[in-house]
Amino acid sequence: MAIVDGGVRFPLHTFLIDFLQTVNATPSQISVNTFRIIMGVIAINRLLDINQTVREILAVYQYKCPGAQSNTLCHLVARTVNEKLVNGLPSTNKGFEKDYLRVRGDWFPGSPVVRSEFGYPGLDSL
Repeated sequence: MAIVDGGVRFPLHTFLIDFLQTVNATPSQISVNTFRIIMGVIAINRLLDINQTVREILAVYQYKCPGAQSNTLCHLVARTVNEKLVNGLPSTNKGFEKDYLRVRGDWFPGSPVVRSEFGYPGLDSL
């Protein structure tokens, strides 16, 4: 309990928050490779001093969820095999489900508590 009492924070980058809001997902819904792609785009934006948005990610990748029986681990699939923003990703996320930490609280200023329910993005938000 000392960590909780000490005020430990798990900040999310504003770009990651924008992505989650656009696809109507919680952090626990998306795969490790999706996090890698989002954080890779953040690094590209910073290193090249450009401003790629979530719309550019969704133009290159398609956001897919496995189905009603498995609403977790939604992922990004390249629309064209040879066009990707981030290369060198593992082909599987196996093994990462064992290391899981659930964090609850305000995930950005002025927001409600992090959602725990699942949802799919509306067509108007993509």
